[in-house]
Formats: sequence, C-alpha cells, structure tokens
Amino acid sequence: MGHLHLELLALLLTPLVLFLPVRIRRIPGLRALSHRPWLVVAMVGVAGFTLPAIVCLQRWPVPLIHDEFSYLLAADTFAHGRLANDPHPHWEHFESFHILQQPTYASKYPPAQGLFMALGQVTTGYPLVGKWLAAGVTAAALSWMLFNWLPARAATLTSIFALHPLLVLWGENYWHAISPALGGALVLGALPGLLGKLRIRDSVIMALGAGLLANSRPFEGLALCLPVLGYLIFWIIRSPQAPSWRVVFCRIVAPAAVTLGAVFAWMMVYNQAVTGDPLTLPYKVHFERYCANPLFIFSKPPTPEPYRHWTLENFHTRWVRKYYDEAMRPDRFYRLLWTKPFGLLLEYSGLLAAVALLPLFSVLRRRWMWAPALGLAGVLAAYDLATWSQKHYAAPMLAPVVLLLAQGLRALCAWRGSNGIGKRLCLWILVGFIATNAVKISQRHSTQPWGHRRDAIQRKLAESGRHLIFVRYKRSHDPHNEWVNNGADLNESPVVWAHDMGAAKNIRLLESWPERKVWIIEPDNKDPRPRPYDPRAELAAPPSARDGERTTESQQP
Repeated sequence: MGHLHLELLALLLTPLVLFLPVRIRRIPGLRALSHRPWLVVAMVGVAGFTLPAIVCLQRWPVPLIHDEFSYLLAADTFAHGRLANDPHPHWEHFESFHILQQPTYASKYPPAQGLFMALGQVTTGYPLVGKWLAAGVTAAALSWMLFNWLPARAATLTSIFALHPLLVLWGENYWHAISPALGGALVLGALPGLLGKLRIRDSVIMALGAGLLANSRPFEGLALCLPVLGYLIFWIIRSPQAPSWRVVFCRIVAPAAVTLGAVFAWMMVYNQAVTGDPLTLPYKVHFERYCANPLFIFSKPPTPEPYRHWTLENFHTRWVRKYYDEAMRPDRFYRLLWTKPFGLLLEYSGLLAAVALLPLFSVLRRRWMWAPALGLAGVLAAYDLATWSQKHYAAPMLAPVVLLLAQGLRALCAWRGSNGIGKRLCLWILVGFIATNAVKISQRHSTQPWGHRRDAIQRKLAESGRHLIFVRYKRSHDPHNEWVNNGADLNESPVVWAHDMGAAKNIRLLESWPERKVWIIEPDNKDPRPRPYDPRAELAAPPSARDGERTTESQQP
C-alpha cells in the first residue's frame, strides 16, 4: 500500500482517533525539554543526520541521474582544492549533461551543494556524508526557527515537523539539493530577532541564509527573500515600536551588507575561476551553449550551439522540448498554473499534516505571520513560472511550510471544542505525520541496472592499472543513461570514460595517455561488457570490417 493510501486511511479513521483518552500536556518529558531549547535543536539535528545515513547504509546509492554526476564533479573539484579544472585538449570526448568543458571543466550548478559534498569527501572519503550533514544541520535550523517563532513548549512539540521526510529523501542520493532549505530556515528563523530585539547576530544569520540561497537556488531563493525583506521594511516604517533609522542602519543594514558583501565577493571569485567573468554564472554559460528550451514560460526558446553528440542533442531538442511543447498547449497551460503549486504544497506538507493548515486564516490574522506566508507564495509563484520544474527546486519553501504547519497546529490545539477535540486532533496529526512519513522514507527511488553495471565495471578496472573506455551509443540510446562522466582530475583517474568520436579522433585522444589500456563498450547491447579496443586497427580495416566490429561483443576483462 502506498504512502498516499495510508494517509487517506488515517483521515478515514479520524473519528476513532479523536476520542482516545490522551492529553498533549502529559506527554513525558515535554515540559523538561521545553526549558532546554538547544538540547531539542541538537537532538533534531542528530536525528536529521542519522535517518538518511541509516537509509543509505541499507543499500548504498549509485549515481544515476545526470545531475548527480555534475554535483559529484563539483565535490571532487573542491576536494582537490580547486574551484575549476583546466579543460582537456580533447575535451569534446568528455562532454556530458550539466557540465562545462569550456572555458573550464566544471559543474554548471551553484557551489553550495558541491561544498557540502566536498566536506564529506575530504573528511570521510564519501561525498554522501556531506549530504547527511546538510540534512542534519537543516533539521536543526528548522527546529531553531520554530523556537524563535513559537512558545517553547509548542516549538518542542512541533519540532517533529523539522524531521521532514523530504530531508531524508534528499539526503539519500547525490542529486537533490538540501542547502536551499537550510537557507530558507536561516532567513525566516532570524526574522523574529530583528523585529524584536534588533540583534546584530540575527542580521548576520539572515544574510548568511540569503547568501546560501544565492549559491544554491538563486531564483526561488530570491522569491522567498523579497517578501521577507518587504515585510521587514514595512515593520520599520509602520510599527509604532520601530527604532530610529540610525539604529536600523547600525544593527540591521550594516551587518547584513558586510556579510552579503563577503558572500558576493566569493561568488565573483568563483565565477571568475569557472567562466572567466566575475559577473557570469556557470549556469548561464551552460544554458547558452546547450539548452534548446527557455527557462521561464514568458521567454523565447534559445538557439544552442551545434551539438557534437547525439545523446546531448536528443535530450535537449527532443526529450525536454516535448514536455515544454506539451506544457505550452493552451488547454494544459492554464491547468498547470494552479495544479503545479497545489501539488507542490501537498508534497511539502503531506496530506495528513495539511489538516494543520485549515486554520490558516486564523493564523494570518497575526500580522507577523504575513512574512512566511508571502515567502511561501513567492516560491510557489516562482515554481509556476519555470518551464521545467522538479519538486526539490522549491526547497526554500520548506521553512515557511514547516512554520505554517506548526502555527496551524497551535491554533488547532487552542480550539476548545467538546472533550478537548482540538488537542486530540493535534496529537492525531503528529502521530500520523510520523507514521505516514516512515512509509514515505521506506519507499526508495527505483534503481536502474545500467548504473550498477557501470559502477561495477569502473570498480573492477580501477583495481588493475589505468584505463580509457570509449563509449559507443546507438541512435536509439536512452539519453538519461549517460555513461560518460568522470572525476575532476582526468590525468590521475584510474578509469576515464570518453565518447567514441570515430577512430581518427579516438587516436588523438589515445596519444594523450599512451600508458592506459584502451577498451570500448556499447551500452545498448543486451549485456554490455568492455572489450579491448585498438582505434588504429579499426582505422586500417575496410569499412565492412569496421561495421562488423561495431556490433561485436566480447568477454568482460
């Protein structure tokens, strides 16, 4: 039974749960923990680190998605102490998805997730440990945010929302970015301190959160930060308790400006290292060279450079374009405008926990709750404007969703119905949130045999010297199964994967590494196995022999 069915079943059993003889105030240890907020935050952080680790240790994930290889390249680059890598003289053989080969060899993505994964690689040798660390820190930051917005007992109880199942699912692979969720938690968590005591510490934390968003999901991050900033300005102008402009400058503007100045200086250094221009993002360079579809629904399709490999052309001009053309159909376009944000909100809140959003209008009567609500609306709107969307793109909205769920639960708990039905409803939501999310976490993403086969080949060859594997695709090859991906240091990598570009070009690449043993593999065969390959012999053979060679399989080394 799927997790959605379990949530529906929990909703159907509501009448039974509401009349159980339980009381929230009698939960063991709740009062004691509420007096030690940092202990709660630390416990939530440890749990946020441990849960994805347990899931991964049951079956270690193998990179499969295009983005995973790009993030692994970023992590490996940073772990080598570099911001970018020099391009190989024959870089055309190594082109792959979401990766730059010119002017440098680097990932196209902002560096935040790569830095987390590099920390895991440097400290333990496993980049995935960096994702677990990011999940733990984000869970702790969400709990800290709740303590800043809610009374201590309510924050302690609702910190269970900080252990969101999405953090676990994002932490069990190399793909989904957790750092935008951390940035959103820092931005919203620092806001009460600025509205109340104007603490310099909170100004710096908010700026760090905004900087983290700029280095992970800049568009969606901006959509969150602008409403929060707008509310802060509104409070400064309209609130009768607002401080003088001099105090605002010294305690809010100046610390934030210094922090953001340092962040943007780092971004300019990074851009300079990767693209050669401090104001040009790597993502922009990649988009102009490879992408055939616009980023936003109001943009025109770009004209990419000529593709050198069929898989790249097939992906960008056919596979992605098919979804773009379908989304732009008038009948589907207007339906997606409201179904996309609704489905996204349901994914982040969960069907069962969404009950806590029922008293949302009551919550929004408190003016200070406008900031998270508007931030959430901003991210939903940004998600709606993108032509190509994945649910983790909207990770900055996790913080406002958790905060609104917690406030809604608090409002439900204050409902003085017959027999304390409000408190029973809250307890039901919390227990149901834990149970249904355990089901979500247990349902792992499906694995693909090609990824495990590629990983097994690489591991076996890496045990015996250095190797160069040419990959030869058929025209029917699935562009999602990309075998040509490498680490940051091609010269030192024990196994290097390269596109087959014909015997003449293959020979020129082979001359760069005469000491490597050369193989060729055809992934589209039934049982793809690398076989010894000599491009010189292939070039000297008659055309009929070359065609036969292209369809012949041999034994695995």
